[in-house]
Amino acid sequence: MNTSLPQKLTVAIQGVVIPVSWDSCGEPTALAVAGFDEREYRLVHDEAFGGLYACIGQSVIVEGRRIERDKTTWLMVESYKTG
Repeated sequence: MNTSLPQKLTVAIQGVVIPVSWDSCGEPTALAVAGFDEREYRLVHDEAFGGLYACIGQSVIVEGRRIERDKTTWLMVESYKTG
């Protein structure tokens, strides 16, 4: 078994969308979900990701592939819903 590959699991995370990086004009350039499990899930850019900018500060349920790399948890967004 090759343990050097990053772990990939499909998960559903409930939490609040937060910005984690901004451009020089103060606009968010990267997002994360602050999970109700007290973990932060950085979001990987893809087609499903774009609409989450409108959800900053809102509670969401995000489904996708979890990737653990360099002590950071990333989430490849496959779908999401507010609530």
